[in-house]
Amino acid sequence: MTRRRALSCVLAAVALMTTACLQPSETGVQYSPAGHASTVADVYPAANNGDLGTIVFVHGGGFQNGSRTDITTYAGPVLAQTLRGWDVVSIDYRFAAHPAAIHDLADAIEFVRSPSGRLLGLSNRRIVVVGHSAGAAIAADLALTANDGAAGPFGALPKVDAWISAAGLLDFTVAGPADAHDAWNSGGDPNASPITHLDAGDPIGLIIHGASDPIAGVGHALLFIQKSRQVGHPTLYRIFDDRGPCSGHMPLCEAARPALDGFLDAIAR
Repeated sequence: MTRRRALSCVLAAVALMTTACLQPSETGVQYSPAGHASTVADVYPAANNGDLGTIVFVHGGGFQNGSRTDITTYAGPVLAQTLRGWDVVSIDYRFAAHPAAIHDLADAIEFVRSPSGRLLGLSNRRIVVVGHSAGAAIAADLALTANDGAAGPFGALPKVDAWISAAGLLDFTVAGPADAHDAWNSGGDPNASPITHLDAGDPIGLIIHGASDPIAGVGHALLFIQKSRQVGHPTLYRIFDDRGPCSGHMPLCEAARPALDGFLDAIAR
């Protein structure tokens, strides 16, 4: 092992230890006016009174399982944004047919912008939604349809400044886990696929995907990137194809941090 590589490994280990020590200031916060048992969130405040904005994280799990606490196990670079001035809110949502979870995410965003959110110290200067796997489909569906207003397929939704998909299910015509497809879109509604809604007026997005993803195949990312070029949408992307830890279904590993940091820095300017 070279000296430079050894140093990189040490720095990565320190970063992982740092994020592992981060704790929420509030847990199980009810964010939805409907008061569903599953519409609760954990709040991770920005360090040193940072005020860049709030990241809302949507966990994966095939629209059937998973938890808001998953952010601590496979999304360290997202949680680490609290050290860079971002508040992070990690949400649970209803495991129900499309589009229930989209409306739950909308409620979470409205909560961040509400007086209740401000009482918790959440910054509403900017809102970025980040999702993993199934959560990425939910996040992208909201981000890409909010500018359609009340006429959009899911009704009026709150707008966001940017969105990030990690191992996202972005096109339900692409082969993927059948149970996830059925759980989210048993009726075959084309509106369930985020790629359906992409146009040049949508907020900027970042796709992080592993080339060897065995669950959400890389075709989800590649087809989306291709369409973004066709419609003139500024989608950025990082495809991990080096057979490293980011190349599978968990691309939010430490190697993804530069892409994530750089994207969020640009949003914050």
